[in-house]
Amino acid sequence: MTLSRIALVSLLATSVATPALAAATSNDAVAEVAAEAGAADDAAADADASRGDGNAIVVVGSTRATTVLQSSTPVDVVSNQEIGTGGVVLNQALQHILPSFQFPQGQNASKGSSGIRSASLRGLSPDLTLVLVDGKRLHNSAQTGGVDPWPGSNYVDINQIPVSALARAEVLRDGASAQYGSDAIAGVLNLVLRRDDHGGGINAEVGQYYEGDGPTRAINGWAAAPLPGDGFINVSADLSYRGQTDRSGPDIRRRYFLVDAGGNSVVSASAPTNYSPSAVLPAGLSWDPREITADRNSVGAWGNAQVRHDAFLVNAETGLSSNVRLYGWFDYSYTRTQNGVNPQVPSADAVVRALFPNGFQPITDVRLTDYTGTLGLKIDGGSLGKFDLSANYGTNILDRFIHNLDAPSYGLASQTDFYLGQYRSDQVNANLDWSKDADLGLSNPVQLIGGLSYRHETWGAYVGGDEQSWNNGGVPVLDGPNAGAATRWGTADASGLGPWDLGSRARTTVGGYLGFDVRPVDPLLISVTGRYEHYSDFGGTATGKIALRYDITPTFALRGSVSNGYRAPSIGQIQNQSTGFSSNWSHSGTVLTTTRTRTYRPDSAVAIALGGGALKPEKSVNLSAGAVWQPSRDLSFTVDAYQIKLSGLILLAAAATGNGLTGTVVTDATTAAGDANITAASFLTNGMDTRTRGVDAVGRFHHQFDFGEVTLTAGYSLMSTRAYNLKTGVAGATLFTRGQKLDLERGTPQNKLLLGQVFTRGPWTLQVDEVRYGSYWYTHPTTAAYDEYYGPDWFVNAEVRVQVTPKLQLAAGGRNIFDVYPHQYLVANQVNGINRYGFIHPEGASGGYWYGRLSYNF
Repeated sequence: MTLSRIALVSLLATSVATPALAAATSNDAVAEVAAEAGAADDAAADADASRGDGNAIVVVGSTRATTVLQSSTPVDVVSNQEIGTGGVVLNQALQHILPSFQFPQGQNASKGSSGIRSASLRGLSPDLTLVLVDGKRLHNSAQTGGVDPWPGSNYVDINQIPVSALARAEVLRDGASAQYGSDAIAGVLNLVLRRDDHGGGINAEVGQYYEGDGPTRAINGWAAAPLPGDGFINVSADLSYRGQTDRSGPDIRRRYFLVDAGGNSVVSASAPTNYSPSAVLPAGLSWDPREITADRNSVGAWGNAQVRHDAFLVNAETGLSSNVRLYGWFDYSYTRTQNGVNPQVPSADAVVRALFPNGFQPITDVRLTDYTGTLGLKIDGGSLGKFDLSANYGTNILDRFIHNLDAPSYGLASQTDFYLGQYRSDQVNANLDWSKDADLGLSNPVQLIGGLSYRHETWGAYVGGDEQSWNNGGVPVLDGPNAGAATRWGTADASGLGPWDLGSRARTTVGGYLGFDVRPVDPLLISVTGRYEHYSDFGGTATGKIALRYDITPTFALRGSVSNGYRAPSIGQIQNQSTGFSSNWSHSGTVLTTTRTRTYRPDSAVAIALGGGALKPEKSVNLSAGAVWQPSRDLSFTVDAYQIKLSGLILLAAAATGNGLTGTVVTDATTAAGDANITAASFLTNGMDTRTRGVDAVGRFHHQFDFGEVTLTAGYSLMSTRAYNLKTGVAGATLFTRGQKLDLERGTPQNKLLLGQVFTRGPWTLQVDEVRYGSYWYTHPTTAAYDEYYGPDWFVNAEVRVQVTPKLQLAAGGRNIFDVYPHQYLVANQVNGINRYGFIHPEGASGGYWYGRLSYNF
């Protein structure tokens, strides 16, 4: 990191209104903003979050009421209004607002994410960010795949919570495992729900991409009413449809067999794999006439998935007595994501040509169903302190389908639509949190905190796929040069869950924590937290955190922290097993033996024989140091440097090509395990260590001038990751691709700059936001010559709003208004020519988008 970069960082200013991340450093509980402050201060905090003046009451790492600029750790707050202008769904909005937040927007159902949209902080995998809703742990998704360029598994889907239900989103950018429990190595995202007791609003948005596709239709709203005991009930709903985009190129492959002089289909090892009118063909052979006239632009689509998303949430609280309050919330969401994957050419013997004479493009179809509920009691025990007793339950159900393809081994009896099976993730939490002010004769009371927690998690592959999706029907290739050859198992693209892959596993975790906040002298704040947890499958672990803040002047302070973190492997990582099938035919005409591939459970005999074994927890040591400067109420600056050392990062051991370990050492292991027909194996293992260093700087200027209200924001994130201590397998088994290491080091933009300007005069508001992503790389799994460098890019979003009446607002705007695209893949990286772009681009590859929005409050 150079001094010039640090100097640039110091010019940036941040939104500094942050109502509370956290209760009592509890395992799964972050308390309401200063319980003693009450609902009035909570509402004031929300207002301050919108203004960004830095004086909102917050609680970070304890239950002591303070303001965000007086906290000892860096926190960002995003108001509901900012979320509403940042994107249709929460993930998209945070990407455009927070400098430390990264999640490639081009991920789709075909790349393992299954439509899951999560939160990555400081360049680390999303499963290292803990997600809370009103301080209660949100359950993991059932999806076991990672997201390019990260490994990981069972990411939390943050889009399941309706945007309309949120008062604000709070991001703690610091290691927080000791405060909040497992998974909080990179930080914490806390989604704070509305507490309104009257009123409501509705927002409707329509839009589409400049190319004329990807139409978006979204409507969300909320309504509130009072309940007895100074209580409230809020009902919120988000409904949206986002159409698929298509940025595909022409299919570059040879689609049909060559023909001889008699018109017979012929396979030739020397025939070109791609079509070109000028290509030299083997003697005596010519193109199939259909090859010459084929419309290569209509073979398949590549782009953002089609997404239907519905989410509903009810949040309520009521006073049972003067010192007891009952609260609870329930959320339901349903998301269906559909997208095309790589098309099959008609000359592939995975295609039953009688059913699909021109080949096909399979359509993945993933359906996510989520239920979440929380119930709790807040008890003011007077001299005994304050208590929060709560229980919550969450489940994520993932059903996988695939359409428009065949199961070649069933011939003419093949289905063309398949159910591939169901995964499910469940979580139950119970927490008792306590806080108390103790007068020890210091200038301020000492804040004592403590609590107990219980968590039970279950993950399973419960429902198998249609039989044709995983079995072999025994029908050989029906026609063409390879007629009579054996055909592959399962479908022609994806494999369903077979009986051997089904099963479930559970874990129980109990824990407790103690901590305190103390000011031995007025300028110095010391926060200490310790936690002990016992996992039924990993035993006990202890974590701790010390955070310090020293106010050098009333406007300038230094802060820092040191902590250790702990993430237990998810139940899905431990339990998941999936079986696939290799192609039975190569483009050069070689008939291959029908083979099967399997991702084994980490503790299986095969994984152990190849150098794996039972997974171990991922552990971290976090350091952070920074400064806060607020020369006036209207202006603030924060700069924080950090280092995160992570040991035992969990990776998929899948050999140099990423398709599974192969060779004699593998077949010996699978044969010994009774799986002689499995010829390629993979498994999860603790594969390497990483060190991430970086600087975050955020700030804001906000002032009411005579000519109008001006808000200027800027944020900068600079980070660098180094991977080392790469694990090696047994002799003859190379465990990892070159990309698995290099993706972590350079697959994410190394820096991100956000600039924002909001000007309001009378009923009119103009908002312009600029995002600059630094350079990053696509790494080819096997060949360095095919690596691709992506230089820095700017993206500009703009919106104009007019307050037509006190209740009615109209807005029009655009995202990526200058229609910026990443450069296209090298031809060598285009599997078929259709996939012109990769999946790691931070803004995706769909170009500019325009929209209009109507908002009405009542």
